[in-house]
Amino acid sequence: MLQALGVRLLDDQGRPLSPGGAALINLAQVELDGLDSRLSEVIVETAVDADNPLVGERGASVVFGPQKGASEKDVVILDAALAHFASKVTETLGEDFRELPGSGAAGGMGFAACTFLGAELRPGIELVMTQVGFRQRLELADLVITGEGRLDGQSMAGKTPIGIARCAREMGVPVVVLAGSLGEG
Repeated sequence: MLQALGVRLLDDQGRPLSPGGAALINLAQVELDGLDSRLSEVIVETAVDADNPLVGERGASVVFGPQKGASEKDVVILDAALAHFASKVTETLGEDFRELPGSGAAGGMGFAACTFLGAELRPGIELVMTQVGFRQRLELADLVITGEGRLDGQSMAGKTPIGIARCAREMGVPVVVLAGSLGEG
């Protein structure tokens, strides 16, 4: 995303990094000259469906890497690369959002959105429910049926069925969740 917006991520020879999260371990310089200045005039709200920080035991690589096929060795490399990336970005911009809940969402997109775009991170379900007038619709409902591919301990960190269930509970409407599988937690 950052590269598409004009940010240049360079190694110690001034060359652009190769694609992939592991390449971030080679980041030496973050160049912002190509970042469109009009972005500073835009209010950015970023929808996240997880409250994970960027790095660490609950970070993007550790929690989501294995779900995407990363091995234990890959996870260690990716977490170190994201930590290095966060340090270089902090050196460049002066703010460190790596511990911010949601900064690890979508492989670190939450971190990038906050750091480079001044974004506010909001649970995606809150944004969607506001846009569709969910509370007003609930006033007419006798039952809510929602679904998710997998419900597990991570679901409590902002997944859609949990957000829907919390809102419906406040309004006294029962909820049924259809899940493809149930995991730990």
